[in-house]
Amino acid sequence: MKLSQIMRKAFLDELINRNPCDAVEGIKRPKVSQQKRRETRITKEQALAFVHKIKQEPQDGRIVAVWLGVATGLRRGEALALVWEDVDLDNARLRIRKQLGKEKILKDPKTAKSRRTISIDKQTVEFLKQWKARQHDMFSAASVEQQDDSPVCSNELCGFLDPDNFSRWRRKFYVKEGLAHYANETRYVDKRGVERVKQTGYVGPNFHALRRAQATLLVAGGVDPKTVQARLGHESLNTTLNIYAEEVGENDRKAADFMGELLRSQC
Repeated sequence: MKLSQIMRKAFLDELINRNPCDAVEGIKRPKVSQQKRRETRITKEQALAFVHKIKQEPQDGRIVAVWLGVATGLRRGEALALVWEDVDLDNARLRIRKQLGKEKILKDPKTAKSRRTISIDKQTVEFLKQWKARQHDMFSAASVEQQDDSPVCSNELCGFLDPDNFSRWRRKFYVKEGLAHYANETRYVDKRGVERVKQTGYVGPNFHALRRAQATLLVAGGVDPKTVQARLGHESLNTTLNIYAEEVGENDRKAADFMGELLRSQC
C-alpha cells in the first residue's frame, strides 16, 4: 500500500484533518534525449560486427553470456542462470526457467511468459559445444566435475558469475570494443608511486541493449511480431510492436533518402 493511500484512509476515518500527500506534486522523470538513446543502443550493424569480435576472444563464462545476449536475446539474469541441463545441443534448443538476480540467488523468471524454450542457430550450437569442452577441461583442472546443474556461464571458481562483477567487466569490454566510452578520466599516483587512471561516467549500452539488438535483427529479417514476442519472453505484445514501429520508421527514412538520391541523379 502506498503512503498516499494510507493517508487518504486516515483522512476518511477522520484521524487527520487533511491528506498531506495531496500537496505533493508528482515527480517527472527527465526526458531522454535522442543522442542519449543512440548512445545506449546497439545498431544492427554494430551487433553483427560485435559477434565477429566476440568469436575472436578467448572463451570464458563472461564472453559466453555476451554471445547469448546477442544470439538469443536473453536477459542478463536468464543468461547467468543457465545450467547445462537447460541446453539441448542435439536439438538446438535452450530452456529458460530461472534467472540470477542481484541477490545472487536463482529465482523464477521475470514473468510467466519469460519461462520459455527457444531454438538456437547452428553458430550458437557450435559455439556452446566448444565452450562446454573447454569448460570441462577447466573444471577438471580444478578437480570439479562438470554436471547437468553446472552453470553455463561459469566463473574461474566453477560457480555462477556474480551479476555485479559481470556488469563491471561488461562495461570495460564494451569500451574496448568501441561500443561505449567513459566521460571522465582522472590520473593519479597510488601509494606505491605508480601512476594510474580512474575512469568514471560510463556512457554506452547495457546488457539489455543486446536483447534489443536481437529483436531489431529479427524484425529486419521479417520475423512476425508474435514469434519475436515468444522468443524474447515479452509479457505484452505492445513491447514487441514498439520495436517494429521504430524499425519501420528507420526504414521509411532510408526509403526517403534513397528516393532523394534517385531524383538527384536525374537532375
